[in-house]
Amino acid sequence: MKNNKGFATSFILFSLLVLFLLVMSIVLFTLNSSSVLNSKIKTKIEDDITTPKTYEEFKYKYIGKEQVFTAKKDRIYTVQAWSSSGNYITGKINLKKGDKLYLFIGKTSAYNNGNTDIRTQYSAVDDTTYNIMRSGYNLNDSNVFNNRFTDVEKNNTTPSLGSANEGYVKIYYSNVSNGS
Repeated sequence: MKNNKGFATSFILFSLLVLFLLVMSIVLFTLNSSSVLNSKIKTKIEDDITTPKTYEEFKYKYIGKEQVFTAKKDRIYTVQAWSSSGNYITGKINLKKGDKLYLFIGKTSAYNNGNTDIRTQYSAVDDTTYNIMRSGYNLNDSNVFNNRFTDVEKNNTTPSLGSANEGYVKIYYSNVSNGS
């Protein structure tokens, strides 16, 4: 009988030891995994601090009606506009926080005759009274109509970034403060 009690006690102690080792392995694995995760998070935060995103950009595609861009900060913004034929015009403009630009992004044989217009005030699709920039369906129609733009460039070699036969607008600014 004594042997049976000894065997049972040994079996219970051995089972408890195996269970303890299994629990400790799980705990150590979990701690190691979380330290690896914490290390990755720490590295990402350090990278974001030492190498911040230098530009914030906004992309607009053709939707068949006007769209409104609102300046987030006092900055010099770069405005790039493509007509539905792929003509491209870009320029820089100084905007104050809250300033709005109205975007009329064209589509071939449809909205805005394929032109992409940037305006300072809302107006009807065919009313270009407030145009400050146009990427025309024909390159000769591409122009800036406001001396607020600098570094203006236009060409017809850059393909449209929108879908086929649709215009596109990209507006971006530097996150690096200009003292404002």
